[in-house]
Amino acid sequence: SACLVGSEMCIRDSYGNTSFMWQAEGNDDEWFKVDLGKTYTINNVVIQWDAGAYAADCEILISQDDVEYTSVYSITGWDSATTEGVQDMSFDNVDARYVKALLKNGATPWRMTIKEFEVYKQW
Repeated sequence: SACLVGSEMCIRDSYGNTSFMWQAEGNDDEWFKVDLGKTYTINNVVIQWDAGAYAADCEILISQDDVEYTSVYSITGWDSATTEGVQDMSFDNVDARYVKALLKNGATPWRMTIKEFEVYKQW
């Protein structure tokens, strides 16, 4: 769904309902993808992780056609304790219809679990 929060345009995959969660089948080399429905200019992705079930290594990729992807953000060794499970990833403006998170390394024994995946364009 699309929404306006302050001066930000956002797309939320869980429709603001954090009782819905996406859980990876494993704990390494997983991915989560959203189709924004049309092309938007974006520059920020926020992942709200379930407590203790997060990826230490994450890469954000964007695409226009769901075939060719370009990396726009990458982090290794992230620790959710520093931000209470909210991973805020900003990057230069890009045009994207598809946004994919590559979750490369589960930080704990629990399967990686996303409570909310938000895509923003900050003005």
